[in-house]
Formats: sequence, C-alpha cells, structure tokens
Amino acid sequence: MCEVSQPGYAAETAKPDQFSKFPGLSIHGENSFAAEMHRTGGAGDKTILRPGEFLTDILKLKIDQTLPYGWTSHTDIHARRTQDPQINKRRDVHLLGLTSEFYNKTSKLTFGNFFGDFSQYTLGESLEGFQAAHKTDRFEVKGVAGISQRADETRAFERQVYGGRAEAQVIDNKTIKDGRLGFNFAGAKDDKGSVDRDFGIRAAESRVGSINSHAVFFGKSTLDSEMAESWTDEDTRDSTLGRNVGTALRVNNQTQWTKKAKTKLLYEWVTPRFDTLTGSAVSDRVNVTGKTNYKWNKALSMDSGYRIQYNKLNKSTAEKRTYLHVPNASISWAPSSEDWKLQDFFSRLFWEQRRRFSDDANSGQVDFVANEIGIEDEFKAQKINWSSGVTIRREDDDLQKANNRLTHEAYFGARTYRSWPGTEAVPSLRESFIYDGYDKAGGRDLRYRTTIGLDLDFKHGLKLNQRYSLENSRRHAQDSDALRFNADVGLEYQIPKLKGTTLKISYATTDYAHDMDTQSFSEHNLRTELICKF
Repeated sequence: MCEVSQPGYAAETAKPDQFSKFPGLSIHGENSFAAEMHRTGGAGDKTILRPGEFLTDILKLKIDQTLPYGWTSHTDIHARRTQDPQINKRRDVHLLGLTSEFYNKTSKLTFGNFFGDFSQYTLGESLEGFQAAHKTDRFEVKGVAGISQRADETRAFERQVYGGRAEAQVIDNKTIKDGRLGFNFAGAKDDKGSVDRDFGIRAAESRVGSINSHAVFFGKSTLDSEMAESWTDEDTRDSTLGRNVGTALRVNNQTQWTKKAKTKLLYEWVTPRFDTLTGSAVSDRVNVTGKTNYKWNKALSMDSGYRIQYNKLNKSTAEKRTYLHVPNASISWAPSSEDWKLQDFFSRLFWEQRRRFSDDANSGQVDFVANEIGIEDEFKAQKINWSSGVTIRREDDDLQKANNRLTHEAYFGARTYRSWPGTEAVPSLRESFIYDGYDKAGGRDLRYRTTIGLDLDFKHGLKLNQRYSLENSRRHAQDSDALRFNADVGLEYQIPKLKGTTLKISYATTDYAHDMDTQSFSEHNLRTELICKF
C-alpha cells in the first residue's frame, strides 16, 4: 500500500492482514529515487554546486511491534546512496540514522541515534549509542553511553560520552508545588585511536557534575537553578598541561504577579576555567537579564528588558574587563477585528541599545554604542495579507571609526489567496531595502530586493510552486556593484494510476553579475524525483 509523499507527515500504517504471521507488527516507510543535473558558469570557485549528473536513492523505514507484558518497540531507519561527491565522497550506502526504542508506560530503552538531554551544563546534544530511562510522576533516572561525533582524520577525534541523571520530587504542597531536586553527571573523552593522522590536534577529556532544582511558589513564581563543577584536561597526551577546574551557576525565575504583569529574571555566573564538551556554557562571564511584560488591555501590551554582561572573573587571562549593557523596550497593539477596520491587525514599536565599554585606562578606545528603533505591522484588507516594517540603526565604534554607520532597513509584503473551479492560487510579493551610510568613508551601500512568488494547486494531484528574486547591490567601494537573480520552480504530481506515488520536478538557478568578471558566476540545478510511501 503506497501513499503520497509529503515531508514531515507520517505514512499510513500497513493493513493488519498484510503481516498476519506477525501480530502487532506494522511496517511503513518511504523510498525515493532522484536524478540531478548541475551546470555552472563563470568563476567556478564561487559556485556551490559541482558540475555533473548524479543519482540518489533514499530509504526511510518505520517498524512498530507490540510486545508482551505491555512493551512496544519502534525502529526508524534512514539510509542514502548517492553519486554526488559533495554529499558523500564514496558511492556506498550511507546510514544517516538508525534508532530502536523499547518502551512501556514508565521505561524506555533507546539504541542508535538519539538526543541526550540531561541539563544545560552537563549534556545536551545528539549521540549515537545507548540510553536507558525510567520515569514516574515523582522520580526519573536516566543513563547514556555513546559517541557524540564521528572521527575526522583532519580535524577531530571520535568523542566517547557517558553519564547519568536522577531527579526526584521532594516536596509538593500548596506553598511549594512540584519541588524537584536532580543530580547530573556527564563525561566526554576523545578517542586517540580513532584518527590515523591527527596533525597535532588535541585529545580533550572532561567531566561535569551538577545539581539542579525546580519549584513553583504559591502557584505564581517558578524557580529553576543549576550549579555545576567541571574537571577538564585540554590534551590528555600532554603531561605538562594542568587540569582545569571550574564552576558554573544558573538561576531562572518567572513570576506572574497579576493577570496583566509578569517578569523573567536570569542570573548566570561561569568561571574562566569551567569547560563542558557536551553541554552549553560560555566561560569567564556573568550574565544578568531581566524582562517584564505588562498587558494594559486586550489590545495593548508593553515589554521591557535589561541585560548586563561582563568578563574577567577570578583567575581570568583577559587583560581588561569588558561590559555589555543592553536595554530594550517595545509596545505592541493588536486590536480586535470587531473594533478596528483592518482585520488581524498587529503593530509593534521597538527600541534597543547595545553599549560596550571596558575598565582600563583607555576605555574610550573600545567603546561601542548601537541604537536601534523600528516599527513593524501586519493586517488584512481586501482579502490580502499585508506586512511592512522600518528599522533605523546607528552604530558608533570608537575602536574602528570606519565602522561608524547609519543603517536604514525597510520591507513591504503582500500575500493573498484566490480560487477558481479546479484551481487555487497564492500569489505573493515582497520588497526589501537596506541603506548603509558610512561616516568616515563618506560613502554608502545600497541593496534592494524584489521577490515574487506564485503557488498553484490545480487539484487532481498537480501543484506548481514558483519563486523569483532580484537583488541589486550598489556599494561605495570601487568595482563592487552586483546584481543577483534567483529562480526556483517546482512541479509536484500525484500519479493517479500509481496510487501513493509522487513525481517531483524542480529547477533552481542563480545568476550573479559583478563589476569584476572574476567574481561573476551562474549555476543551475535540475532535479527529478520519484517518491513512494508504503
């Protein structure tokens, strides 16, 4: 049984009698065969595509099986074979993904490709290996073992990852709701034997442990926190390098004071020697951020915020402390369509300033100030969706005076829907404009782009999508003007006599004309694809 291919949509499950010998078994998937032709011209080193003709086969399988004692298994397989050396250097079957899950109401075992998610500082990335998890309303435990990246003979080792997580609900009453306490640990080590020629790259190893908490106070204020410690060896092959030990702390608070007012607060402190190979953190930094939101009425609301960031903490190697202050504010207006002539109207006026300075004697030499103000609108009138926006940005850089500039950005767009017997059409238009004026250079850069689109649905399984854009760039630097044209046309047809089979034909082209011939190029891509879901 085949089904029309639509990326992101699951196929229908196979008929029960199709696998009668295997009760509870369901197999469905997608198979696609594609042929592409690439052509290029002009400066070949500027093109993205490589000239030639290439074939690509892609297979996606989903296998579900009901098991005894309340267990279920689910397997995803994604494989590809292509002749395009820009995708795969070797013409063999490349396994893009293989994941098998065995689960019941409280437990799950995962083999293959999965996303390891413990906490921000310990683990949060894609892995290939094994994960076991058990979760109830009051307790969760999880363990992983795998690799986070494949070996690259010119850049990196294969990285081995292991770790565990446990979290329990420790309090739950009217005052403190869903109070949880968790412990996380993740280790990562570069495998020195996974690269034949290492070219002097370092084999790092790190271990990160953390304690996290979560609680809701009086049903209005949510508090999340994590405190972590890291132990890192930058290169396990170099005995002269010492071990770095660092600490990180993160506290988040969100409070709904009234039905109209709420605040968000963030405090993060990361020491210079804190390092995590599998989590996420920026060392040697303190970040304090506050945000408020107030709804005056159903239509009018206001947002404001302030962020302070600085470095050069204890044991930092930075020569001076640099501060970044970012205040911002915005007002949004979205009146009801019943009270306003324009339907679905939304307007937002915003302002933001970014100020950077240092605490050294010559702080004026590294000051940077940027002020940005703008407005954006959306509404519907005469069955057309309209959008527009204007932004003005002023940058003042004392370190590089040539960077001082005044930027104007504006855009305008329209999109509508029309239908006739047997045909539906969605035409669209967008105009954008960017003007950069440089104080010291006394020049200006001007860029404007026009984009036109037309989507047609002729029913009976036939669709046609089109996008055309033209961008004109006029720069103050000599011999640097350019004109770029892009076109994307796609045809999709659901073949009626081959139920569940879709034919796709697409053509994309880019023509880039520069004042200097060595910068001009063109490239064309014609692709035909046959897809069947079963």
